[in-house]
Amino acid sequence: VSLVGCPGVGKTWCGQLVAYTLRNKGTSVLHVAVQDTVVTAVTEQKRRQFSIEIVLDLHAFKDLVESSSCQVCILDLSVRSDNAVEICEVMRGILQISCVKFMCLVSGHGEENIIGKRPDSSKTKSFVMWSWTEADVMKMLGSKSEEEARACFLVCGGSVRYLKDPSEDKRHILKTVGQMTPEQVTDFLSGSRPFSDVGSKQFTRLLAFYAKRGESEESFSQGITGAEFLPRSAAVLEELGKQAQSASKRTWGRVYHHLRQRNPGAAGTAFEMLVHLFWKTCISSGTEVHLQLTDQHEVTTSVQVKCASLGYSGSVNIKEALSTTSNGYFTPESSSQKVFDSMLRWTSGDKVEVFFIQVSIGKSHGVAHGPKSMTGSTTGNLALWDYPPGQKTCQWTGSDMGWTLYKIQCRQFHDFVYELVL
Repeated sequence: VSLVGCPGVGKTWCGQLVAYTLRNKGTSVLHVAVQDTVVTAVTEQKRRQFSIEIVLDLHAFKDLVESSSCQVCILDLSVRSDNAVEICEVMRGILQISCVKFMCLVSGHGEENIIGKRPDSSKTKSFVMWSWTEADVMKMLGSKSEEEARACFLVCGGSVRYLKDPSEDKRHILKTVGQMTPEQVTDFLSGSRPFSDVGSKQFTRLLAFYAKRGESEESFSQGITGAEFLPRSAAVLEELGKQAQSASKRTWGRVYHHLRQRNPGAAGTAFEMLVHLFWKTCISSGTEVHLQLTDQHEVTTSVQVKCASLGYSGSVNIKEALSTTSNGYFTPESSSQKVFDSMLRWTSGDKVEVFFIQVSIGKSHGVAHGPKSMTGSTTGNLALWDYPPGQKTCQWTGSDMGWTLYKIQCRQFHDFVYELVL
C-alpha cells in the first residue's frame, strides 16, 4: 500500500496507528521513518537510528528487515520527492523478495507520480488518508479519561495529526483557516476545495477522507478513486463557520447539501450549523417562530416565540447568560458546556421559558448530565431538535437525569432548509 498526501495531512500518525493496531493483533511490525538523512527503525523490542545509506543499500536494508522478523513494514518517508521515488523502489524490491507486506507513506504535494511503484506494477495499491472512528481514537488514547479522549476527537475528528495534543491541532486549524479568503472558505466547504498545500496554506490540515457516497468500503480500499475529501472535525467546521458567517443563504445551502450525508447530527457539522443559522435569521428579521413541543408522555403543546425581542450570540458562557435577564438564542463557548447545543430563552406572557436544545438526526439520544451542572437547579427543560416533521423516529434513551425531556418540531425550519437546499 502506498499512502500519498501533502505535508501535515496526517500520514505519520496514520502509519503509527496502523502499527499500533497490527501489534495489538499479534502481527510483527517494523516501522522505518526516514527524515532528511536520519533513519529510525522501531520494532516491538527496540528503537535504533541509522544514516540514510541503509535504505539505499540493498544488503544493509535486507539485513535490517530479516533481523526484525517482521511480517509488515511501514515506511514513512519525509524526504524530497525525487529521493522518495528512489528509496521507495529500493525498499519495495527488498520487501517483496522477503515476502513482507508493506505500507509506504510519501509526501506527494499533489504529485500523482509518487506512488512507490512502477506504472506497470499491480502489486502496490495507492491509498489516501482515511478517517478513524471515535471508538478508534478513544482506544488509541486509552491512557486518557473518556472525557479527555472525546475532547481530542472533537478537535481531531477522523484525522490524527496532533491527536495527543488537541491544543496544538487547534492552533494549526486557526492558522490555516486564517490564511483563507471568504471565497476560499466557501469553495472549501462546497466541494471545490484544493487537495494540496497550494501556496503553502496546507488546506490538507483541515481534511479527512471518507469513502465516496454510494461506494462500498471495498471500493474505497482500492485507492484514491474511491475517496472523498471532507472537513475533518467539529473544530474545523466551527472555525470555518465563523469566517463564513456573512455568507449568503445559498452558500449555506450548498454546504448543507454537500455535508448532510456525512454524520450531519454530530456537534459542529452541517445540521447543527443550519439550526443556528435559522435562529440567527429569524432574530435579525423579527420573525415569530411556532414550535411544537412533545413531552415524554406524547403530549404536544404549541408555543410562539417572538424573535423581535430576542438576541443572538454564537458563543457565550451559558452560566453567565442564565444569570442575566437577557432573552435570546445562545450557544455554549466551550466543550465543557456541550451537554447541549444551544439555549433558547423567551418570555411568554408573564413567564420566562428556558429550553436547552440538543440537535440530533440520529435514531436515539441519551442524556449525559443533569440540569444542576448548568442551571444550579435539579430541574430543567431539555429538548431534541427533531427533524424533519413526520419523518423522525429519534427517541430519548436512558435516564432523564432530572430533566423534563421534549422533542421539538418546527415547520418554519423545515421550509427554511428546503429553500436553502433546493
